[in-house]
Parts: sequence; structure tokens; C-alpha cells
Amino acid sequence: LRPYPLQNIDFVPSIVARTTTMPRLKIATNVPQASIPANFLADAATMFQEAIGKPMEYICVYLLPDQQMTFGSPGVPCAQIEVMSIGKLGVEENKVLSKKIFDFIKEKLKIEGNRAYINFHDAAPQDVGFNGTTFHEIFAKR
Repeated sequence: LRPYPLQNIDFVPSIVARTTTMPRLKIATNVPQASIPANFLADAATMFQEAIGKPMEYICVYLLPDQQMTFGSPGVPCAQIEVMSIGKLGVEENKVLSKKIFDFIKEKLKIEGNRAYINFHDAAPQDVGFNGTTFHEIFAKR
């Protein structure tokens, strides 16, 4: 778990709260929309949910195809990927997620592992809004 600033010492969410909410997977790629499998988003959501171990009701996946981008060689399929979550990210967790995500994009989008980066962001609860409030407030009510 990431340390909290001293001014927030009165609120430290429980381990359960930190491991059951809001992961997001964002994939920006130069792969054309026409080459994206019809079931890509559903398959990506299932893969991501299983990999990160959070409830499907909080899983958010979005795909940005047709991006003007290059990675090493022009015209080669590539991607920039972001994973954001409150908890469930760290040295070992990111290795597992990286493997599963790279395997997935290679199979579904034909993007080789050396043509993408994944940026991991372990967000603080106060920095993520949901349903008219923030997770800081949601966690405080638990």
C-alpha cells in the first residue's frame, strides 16, 4: 500500500477497500478500427478483471484505435497502455499484469511486446471520483 500524507493520517482505508475498487485499462494503438476483433472490449474486460482480481462492476476498459503513433518502426502495430487502480499495483502485481496484458494484445491486436509500454498508476482514493463523490468518502463510510 502506498503511504498516506500525515494530514490524512486519520483516514487509512482498509485492505479490503483498497483491493476491491476501480481499475482502468486504457489502450491507445495505431491498429485500425477495422482490424479490432468484434468482442475485443468484452474479452479485454474479462482478462483485466481476472488479472487484477477486482469485481467486474468496477472494471473500465477503453480502446483508442487508429491513433497516429509509431514505436521504433513506422507502420508497425504498436500501443501505449495505462493501468490505473486504487491498490492492487506494485512490483510483483505489475509483473503479472504486464505479462497478461502483453499476451492479450499480441493475440488480439498482433502487437509485439517490444512495441508497447504499460504505465501503472496506483491512484489515491481522494483522486478518483465515482457516483458523485470520491473513493476517499466511499471508503470512509465502510
